[in-house]
Order: sequence, then structure tokens, then C-alpha cells
Amino acid sequence: MQTLLIAALLAAPALGAPLVEAFQKGPIAMTARVVRGKGTPEEAALPLFRVPVLRFGDDLELGFAGEAFDQRVTRADWSLIVVFLPRTVAPTDQGVVDFRLKRKGEHMSAPAIPVPYDSIPMIFLIPDKNGRKKVLTDLNAHLGAFRTLCAKISDLSGERATADAFLEELGAIDKNLSAAQYDNAVLSFLHTYGGAVSGDLQAFVGGSRTNLDKFQFLTQEFRKTNVLVPEAVTASPVEAQVAVGTKPSSAYVSIFFDLAAIVKNLWPGHQFNYLPALARNFHGDGAELYYSDWIHTTGDTRGALLCCPGKWEDLTPPAFGLELAPGESMLKGQAALKVLPKEKGRTPFALYGQDWKLVVAGLPPLALASSPANMTFVASCAPLQEPLRKLGAPTVKVKVVGRWGFTSMATDPVEVPVAVDPAWAPTPVERQRFQVGGPCSLKLPAAWAGVVEKVVFRPAGAPPLTAQLKDAPDGGREAVFQTAPAQAGAGALEVTAFGQPARTLPLVLLEAPPQPAGLEARLGEVRILLKGRHLEGVKALELAERRFLPDGEAAEGRWFKAEDTKPLEGSVGRSLPAALVLATGKTPAGPAVLLPPRPRLADLQTIPMEGKGTGLPMSSALPIAPTGGPSLVTLLTAKGYRFPPDGAVHAALRNAEDPGVVRVVPAPKIRLLGNNQKATFVLNPAELLGGRAAGRLEVQIQDASAGASDWLPLPVTFLDLPTITAVQAAAPGLRLVGPSLDQIEAVAPTATGPWEKAAVLIQDGRETLTVPSPPDAGVCYLKVFGWPDRVLTLKFPPVKPPAEPGPS
Repeated sequence: MQTLLIAALLAAPALGAPLVEAFQKGPIAMTARVVRGKGTPEEAALPLFRVPVLRFGDDLELGFAGEAFDQRVTRADWSLIVVFLPRTVAPTDQGVVDFRLKRKGEHMSAPAIPVPYDSIPMIFLIPDKNGRKKVLTDLNAHLGAFRTLCAKISDLSGERATADAFLEELGAIDKNLSAAQYDNAVLSFLHTYGGAVSGDLQAFVGGSRTNLDKFQFLTQEFRKTNVLVPEAVTASPVEAQVAVGTKPSSAYVSIFFDLAAIVKNLWPGHQFNYLPALARNFHGDGAELYYSDWIHTTGDTRGALLCCPGKWEDLTPPAFGLELAPGESMLKGQAALKVLPKEKGRTPFALYGQDWKLVVAGLPPLALASSPANMTFVASCAPLQEPLRKLGAPTVKVKVVGRWGFTSMATDPVEVPVAVDPAWAPTPVERQRFQVGGPCSLKLPAAWAGVVEKVVFRPAGAPPLTAQLKDAPDGGREAVFQTAPAQAGAGALEVTAFGQPARTLPLVLLEAPPQPAGLEARLGEVRILLKGRHLEGVKALELAERRFLPDGEAAEGRWFKAEDTKPLEGSVGRSLPAALVLATGKTPAGPAVLLPPRPRLADLQTIPMEGKGTGLPMSSALPIAPTGGPSLVTLLTAKGYRFPPDGAVHAALRNAEDPGVVRVVPAPKIRLLGNNQKATFVLNPAELLGGRAAGRLEVQIQDASAGASDWLPLPVTFLDLPTITAVQAAAPGLRLVGPSLDQIEAVAPTATGPWEKAAVLIQDGRETLTVPSPPDAGVCYLKVFGWPDRVLTLKFPPVKPPAEPGPS
């Protein structure tokens, strides 16, 4: 980025103490203003730093301040020489002006200086009365070298601005981060700065000649720059030098430079004993001149200060165009306009470029903020949304206007979209592919895709479906929908631009074409299973000239039931022709092979098995069995089916409330009886199902050849029952004794209550529970945790009253 062009030259023989004092003070605050067209209606003024070349008739106003001019600090007597340097020839007598600076309060000033011809000003500040002759002698003898000095000062000024930005951003990294986070932030900054940094600073500066120039400038202006990094181990910070291939070590990141070794090569004015000072901290008409680093490097305190704030190359404004960055829209709250320089290295972001505005045809100009690092202008476009909506045009022409110094400039107009194209609609192919069964997309053309904020499909009677917008390689975008069967049917597509009403057009979400994966038809059944995906569109199934209608969903597909309710007949292995009936007609489904009858059960029995430690019996209005004890399960086959004699049968069990977890009783544990029409096995629910044992359990027969039966519920409810081993008399009621009484939630003397919360005690190492005396001898009532509506009846033998205490 081209910036302010200011420098200082130190010349003339060595002088006494006043000069040394003057040059040891700094920086110098300088104000410089150019007035053009003075006394006319077109009169305008700009800081000198924003005017690349002075024009004939301009007035130059200069002022200075700082310790170097304070009589209480230094006795230097300052003079001013201004040389107006033409483009190709030597300056004339009118082009060399000198004054003694006059003190006005804390400032030094000179009269306004009229510019005698188009030129670049070389402004010398001399802290003694004898410098004019030396400067003019050098200028007349080495005019070409002076032009080189002006160009070099311009380069150094630009590099100074780059260095300032670099170190300011580096120093702005949050010092409160952890050591590891700070290291990562520094490395990330160095890696991304200017698109040329990698790893650490030395990799950054060694990549190219341009970066090397930046490094040389940095070494002269910043001998050592410390950036504080938190140190987690030691109480005081540590210094570590950045080296190639290493990372900052959670201490100080310190950059060391050897100035004296490169000054002669970098600054051509050294042959005249001239050392430059550069401008920083621009504000209004002012800037600060820094030169002490140069003096400290060489120990030289001779000469004059020189300012050259422009280059002839910058007289002509840079040519540039602009475009909307990908994914940007003039209708967003913040829009980025990408700058496209037409000349290498010439951008509108130099100091000379100013007052940038976005002009939209027919609307008031909009101020722009610049983002030089990203080569963009940023517009806050919220004020444009309502005017653009009222304008109603799908596109508008925009341009950027501004000033380059005193010169007005503008880009060529660019046509940008601001609304959805009213003629756009999904293509016939997109409509055909807009269907249930997976992601489907609509292409938004690059010409206006950037203005789209969202795309929504609103099916009738179903929640709206919002598309995910993805950028396409050609600059367009894709609206990708994830569809579901419930959303199929006619609906409306809404395409909404930023800040604009939605454009609505009709669209139908088609049902996915069926993907059949086979038919399962079994002898003696009235239902057949059509396996596959997306079977919602199958209206009916025709099998061997019989019609089957949808009858519910299955895990593998969909059930179809015979319209005449008659079971399938024939012989196993018979091939039956099949067809799917769709809304659009019939389509072959391939033949179905008649399979053996599915396992069917006629009856199920579950009997709790008594054993050692079973405890007293408990019952309920509905059959119950304990989860922690064995029960004998008996399965009886229905007519037409027998268990296979080779034992290739298993029993699967699951909890009806948690059907996803299935456990299997293997064939060796199943006993076949009664000509293979009866099967029994011992079930301990807690061992087989663990924490899923309580509740209603379901069983399924799995036959290796005939398939699996339906899931059928066992006829008992399994509960976590307490084991009560004894009932004892205890005032004022009864005492229950057993090893698992903590499963009891409440007790009562009758089935209707009153219910009391169970209070289990430990007596003599045993669990006990006192219950009220029941009105009916040998019976009391319980409830266990998890089943508040299930009343359990406990029956026990007569209880002997407690023995009367004997006479003392």
C-alpha cells in the first residue's frame, strides 16, 4: 500500500552542542496542508500527505512542534528550505525558498508558500544558519541522486507503514491467553500476514526480494521488538530469539536486528552523510517524523531534515474495477466489494485515495469502509434494502467513486443482482428428481445466486423443509433438500433474497420410486411381505391373480393382506407371478416362491418354579412371576406346524417396552415333546435380560427353515419380588423377615389400604418389615417399586402370638 512519503536527511560538517541537542530530541510533529484554488468557489484543502504532486498555484502551509524546537531544551536556531523539484529538469530560482522559522507559542511556523510549478516538494529543516549552501551545492551537483533519494524515501515510507501495521497487529494479540494459545496465535498471525509468512518471522522475510526489502526496513526501524507472552512456569518473563524452524517458547518473542551492517546498502543518501527519518501516526493535516533510530545507529548528528511526500508515478490515479466477492450480496447488512487493480501494485487504498462511496443508480451514495488486507471495500447496505425493494428491478448498476488527492475518480459501472430472477423456475429434470428417498437439489444460477438468503419448500399439511445452500464451482449455488416420505405431495417453493419478500412458485415433491427387494409368501398365511425401500407408493400387490392390499409396515418392508382373506394354498416351492400396482400402472415384481408355513404357536404357559429359598407365595389379580427365579415356559404349536426334529429351533425373548434388545435361548436348552408339537425351557429373566427383565416379556420361535414366528407375549408379568421367609407376631402388627425386603414400596392390611410406606430395618443381621395386623388371618398386601397399580397378596401360615413374659 502506498503511504505518506516523508524522510530526513542529515548533512553538513560536524557541528557543536546545540545541533547535537536538537537531533537528540524527537519526534518532530509536522503539520502540512495544501490549498488549491484559493479564493475561488472551488477552493479545497488537503493534508500534504494526501497530495502526490503539487500543482502550479497551490499554497503550501507548514508548521512544526516538538522538543527539538523548545528553547528550554535546545538552543538550535531552525531554518526551512523548500525545493520544488520538477519532473525532469532542475529547479528554477523561484523553486528554492528559504525562511527562518518563527515561534508562535509552542509551534514553529513559516509563511504560506505559493507553488511555482508542478513539482514534488523537498522540505529541509536545518538546525543552524549554515546548511543552505551545503544543500544547494549537493542539489546542483547531484540532481539525479536527489531524484533517487525522493523515490527511495517513498519506498521507505511505504515499508514503514507496512512495518507499523505488522507490529501493531502482532502486539494486539491477547496477552491473557495461555502460553500454548498465545504461541498458536502468534504463529497463525505470522503464517497469514500478507499471504507470505510461514512458521516464524525469518521465514516470512526470506521468501522473496519484496519480503527482504521489508525485512531490511524493519531492521532499521525496530532494533528489538518485544511481544509479551505469558510464562506459566517462572514468575518473570524470559527472552527467546526467534530462529528458523523454531516456535515461540511461551516467553518473550524477541526480534534482534543489526542496523549498522545494512544502512549503507539500504539508504543511498549515506554517500552525502544524509540519513532519513520517516513519518508515522497520521492525524488530520499532521504526522510525526521519527529519525532517532538512524542517528543512534551511526552516531551521526549532522545535517538537515527533508520531507518528500510524493512520487510522480502517483500523479495518475490507479485504474481498478470491482466485483462482488463470492457469496456476497448487495442486500446483506455488510457486503464486500472485491477490488481488482488493473496495474500491479497500484490500489485505491494508498493515502491519496479517500472519500470512497458506493453509487447505486437512482439511489443516494453510500459511504464505504476499506479493508486493504483483503483488497475489498465493505458497504453497510441495510439502508439500501427498502429502496431496492421498491425499485423492483432484478439488477442494478453500481460504481465506486472517490478522490485521488484532489482528483475525482470512479470505476466503470458494474451490473449486480439485487433480486431473484422472476423468470427462473426449476428445470423439468430437477422437477422429476425432486422426490423422496434422499437428497435432491435445485441449481441457482451464478447471475443472482448471491442474493438468496434461504430456500424453503412448504408441503401441504407438513412442516416446512429448509434447504442447505452450497456454493457451486461456477459461482452459482445449490439448494439441497433432505426429504422425508411424510412431506411428499404438492407444495410451494419459496426463494427469499436478503431483505426482500419471497418469490413463490408451485412444486411437487414426488414419492420415491419403489425399490422392491423380494417377496416372502408362506403357505397357509393371508399376508405376504414385500421387502425393500420406499414402498409407500405401492397401492396393491397382485400375486397369482389374487389382490393383496397394504396391511402395515415391517422392519424389512411392508405387509400386504389378501383382499379375499383366504390363506395361500399350493405346494412349497411353487413359483407365483407377482406385480406391483402403482398410481401410474402395474410393474412386474418378479415371481414369488411359496415358502413353508411360518412357525405358529397355539398356546403359551409360564409357571414359576418353587425351590430352596423361594419364600412364601405371593399372587396378584393378574398372573405374576419373579424376575430372579426360574420359570418353566411351555410353547404349543398351532395346527399345520411342528418344531423341526433336528433341533434347529431357537427361542428369542425381549421386553415389550424395549424391543430393540433381544436375547436367545439356544436349541440345546429347549426340550421337544409330544411329536415335536410342544417345547419347554427354563427361563430366569434376570440372568437372560438383566435390568430389562421386569415387565411383559415376548417370545418368538426362530426356525432355521421356516423362518420366525410373530412375537407373542408370555402370559405372566415378571416382577422384582421380595423373598419373605417368615412372618412373626410383633406389637402392634406382624413382622416380615427375608433377604430382599427393600423391593417393597408400601404395605396395607387390606387390598384397598390404607397403604403405609415400607420401613425396612436390619435386626440381628436380617431385613425386617413391620406391617399392620390384617383383619384376615394369614393374608397381607404389598406393592413393589415400579408397579404402583399392582397389588400383591402374601399368604402365610398362622402366626403364634408373642409369649407372655413370666413372673419375676
